Amino acid sequence: MEEIMHVLSTPDKRQWIIGEMKDALDVIGRYAGWEIREYVEQNIKDYDALESDFDQTIENYDKEEEEMKEHFSSVLQDIREMVDETTELLRAPRIDKRKVSEKINDISRKCWQEM
Repeated sequence: MEEIMHVLSTPDKRQWIIGEMKDALDVIGRYAGWEIREYVEQNIKDYDALESDFDQTIENYDKEEEEMKEHFSSVLQDIREMVDETTELLRAPRIDKRKVSEKINDISRKCWQEM
């Protein structure tokens, strides 16, 4: 990414060309003192570290969200298949109550497992 140059004026009517943060910190050091410059520089580093941590947290969240979507999609597909199997059992000329009951229990167990 190309750096954008900025021309800044100070109260003494001097103009400074600022191309990167170091240039701005040097101007701060000249006008406000080196302790303030160091203070600002440290806060910028702290901010950058926080921003990096935040970006990593968002990346982890997005990854976790995608994994959860895939998991729940798989779970819903399993439940759908179990419902289809149960429906077939109920459409049979003779309903086997034991098999239907087992399928319904399987569906219930799967739902509770995911809650």
